[in-house]
Amino acid sequence: MFDRLTSGTVTRRVATPAELAALSEELMREIEMQVPARTVGPLGFLISSNGGPSLVLRKETLTIGRSETCDLPLTDRRVSTRHCLLEFINDFWWITDLDSLNGTTVNGRRCHRTYVPPSAIIGVGKSRFRLEYKPTGAPPAPEDDVSGLPSVRDLSELARLGNTSYDEPVEVYSSRTTLDIDAD
Repeated sequence: MFDRLTSGTVTRRVATPAELAALSEELMREIEMQVPARTVGPLGFLISSNGGPSLVLRKETLTIGRSETCDLPLTDRRVSTRHCLLEFINDFWWITDLDSLNGTTVNGRRCHRTYVPPSAIIGVGKSRFRLEYKPTGAPPAPEDDVSGLPSVRDLSELARLGNTSYDEPVEVYSSRTTLDIDAD
């Protein structure tokens, strides 16, 4: 709708498609001038492998979960309310499981926080997404990948079990992690 001032009164009319297109182009030019060039184009694509929603990735941080407040809300009951976080850091995507009950996978491997290579398959509940993007540099060093570290849930389980003696290895009953805790 456009407002037009005529003889001291405001009249409204519906914009034509050509006017809307011109307005859209003008707004996009203004936005591009205000936003750094790096974030103008897509940072990648999250493509559903099983018919669910797909996304053009324009934000550097986005959440996936069952909550409607998530950037990618999923209806799968196996997905936690706030299941995982995708972050674009130094030209690469990283994923962090937000201590979801059923976990997050990258290329079939359960992870807590890890670098996601281009064309990797991310698993969240029953949903599978292929992450497509083109990094500009070398991939992160392996020591930056913390996928083998225990999650907060694993550490909470240790605390719940009341293990305060660190003189013997402790096994956390999880498909992900075995902790060996040495006394120093």
